[in-house]
Amino acid sequence: MSRSTSAHPRNKPSASLHESLGLATVDMPGGIALKVDERRETSMPVIYAAGDLANPLMPSVTVASSHGATVGISAQQSMLV
Repeated sequence: MSRSTSAHPRNKPSASLHESLGLATVDMPGGIALKVDERRETSMPVIYAAGDLANPLMPSVTVASSHGATVGISAQQSMLV
């Protein structure tokens, strides 16, 4: 077994929607991730991301739920501006 093998496989999007939208990605040790800011907004305004695709370094339901809450707040705030 190779030393570079990890218990968690590299993150890879199951669809190409991010490519169709032209969203910026970053290659991280955990795999491909969508580039997001602190509000979880992607490189395209008013498109948000949460979960493993936005944070492959820490795949967890708790982190994904937290990011989902942030996305909800950010999306709601974007409608008020």
